[in-house]
Amino acid sequence: MNEPKMAEICLISVLIFLLSSLFCPTAHGETLNSGLRMIHPQQLLITSFYHGEAVTVRALIPPNHEVALRIIGPEEDLHLLEKGRVWGLWMNIHQVTFHHVPTVYLLQTSKSLSALADKKALDRLRMDYRSLLFDSLETEETSRKSFLIDELIKLKERDRLYQIQEGSIQIKPLSSGSVDQIEVKFPLPARISPGSYALELISFQDGKGTLLQREFIEVQLSGFTDLLHRLAKEKGLLYGFLAVIVATLSGLAIGIVFTSRGAH
Repeated sequence: MNEPKMAEICLISVLIFLLSSLFCPTAHGETLNSGLRMIHPQQLLITSFYHGEAVTVRALIPPNHEVALRIIGPEEDLHLLEKGRVWGLWMNIHQVTFHHVPTVYLLQTSKSLSALADKKALDRLRMDYRSLLFDSLETEETSRKSFLIDELIKLKERDRLYQIQEGSIQIKPLSSGSVDQIEVKFPLPARISPGSYALELISFQDGKGTLLQREFIEVQLSGFTDLLHRLAKEKGLLYGFLAVIVATLSGLAIGIVFTSRGAH
């Protein structure tokens, strides 16, 4: 057999091997195929008419795994006033500061947290509120620390900035059997702030959690809302003056409306 013929056969063999590697799934390929497939919208614009919006997430996960999907907002330091009774009256008694608190924490899971993993594994991943906020408050009194964290959670849940929905994710096996699919809708709260929000996909098997992928959702101000924000930040005196004028005109308009109605 001549050398050109041998080279042609070798080339064809290499091409067949490459094609079979691409189209024949392996156990390693199944893991690589897992991950986020769609995030919509991935960039969110806050306008004057924004009252919250749902983000749709579609992902593939390894077969026979449970899953958790969460959105975590940028961290901030919170300075809150604690109220207490003084001479029978409720008054602000002192300031409480929480450090590195996520502005938003939205979590959905395919099963209850206790069914996904044990407490140690959940604490390592900071899955629940308490593990998420435990290091945010500097105090030696365990009972007082728990009380203040519980009050912060109530405040965040009231504004729908913190939400945990256990067992809300439905896992659908695909016909190929190599991966499973999930589709989740996250209702973002109306009081969301501009910034980068981490979207994390975590899979669980045999009580162990693994972060499969992390992406980011960008939230930005737009239009008149952005104009007011920049005006307040860069020209605070002018912003304050305009705010007083608007408040005065609004008060006058309300007074005129109610006066005219009362005259009939």
